[in-house]
Amino acid sequence: MLKIRCSSLSKIMTEPKSKSETLSVGAKTYVEDLAKEFVYGYQKVVTSKEMEKGQLVEGHSIQLINDVFFTNYQKNTERRENDWITGECDIYVPAMNGSCAATCGCGTWATRKSTIAWSTRPTN
Repeated sequence: MLKIRCSSLSKIMTEPKSKSETLSVGAKTYVEDLAKEFVYGYQKVVTSKEMEKGQLVEGHSIQLINDVFFTNYQKNTERRENDWITGECDIYVPAMNGSCAATCGCGTWATRKSTIAWSTRPTN
């Protein structure tokens, strides 16, 4: 069975433009690409300056969370999955999966009072 990467949930969770459609065009494109990867056995490598920055400062971001919240979280390296999704969260806490996000500009800051973005999804 095909599983959706947590980082790609936004691609399939969009509303179609027409009420007669079940999936949006973007969701269909993503599922087609995922099926091609599955059938032909390849994995598309995606990178961006934002992803590179995230990897570069990830340790500092985790340390900041530890310093601010008096915790001792460590970088998670284990991929987790259930029946529908798969991903690797930055920090694994058994009661909650958390993700620290190092933003590249104020356009991507959290809209809540905190600029530390927490999520209940694992990331990859």
